[in-house]
Amino acid sequence: MIQLLKMNIKKKLILNDKKILLNILDTACCEEYLPNIENLARDYELFIYVYSITDKSSYKDIFRYYFERVEKIKENHPKILIGNKSDLTMKRKVSIEEGKELANKLNCKFIETSAKTNENINQLFYEIISLKIQKENQNQNQNQNQNEKKKKGKCLLM
Repeated sequence: MIQLLKMNIKKKLILNDKKILLNILDTACCEEYLPNIENLARDYELFIYVYSITDKSSYKDIFRYYFERVEKIKENHPKILIGNKSDLTMKRKVSIEEGKELANKLNCKFIETSAKTNENINQLFYEIISLKIQKENQNQNQNQNQNEKKKKGKCLLM
């Protein structure tokens, strides 16, 4: 058996004159991360759930092994569901409709991609960056609201 190592990818991108730093940890190749997924989830802000359209069990594992456990740590976390290997249509075991249904259940976007042919890879990164910007904007708004509440709620007695 070939032992695959985790991949930690750091990528700087620019979208609409905004610099984005992506730090991507790929744990899909390493079953050793499954028991520790909750601890890993604390350090990341966006989750990309990937299954193979040619492997029904990888599709079923998304909810059972990953989503439910991450959701306990980060409720309503930003996420994207990816059906990979879209170039292998003759070997398809998971329909596009099933992918859309799971994405609906997970409350996230759904994209089918092919790492081999690069199909929808640019769209995937666009979606990742868009979700990251959305999350940053939400955090800024929450911080502003909290600061306003703190200002309104302060009282000094002399």
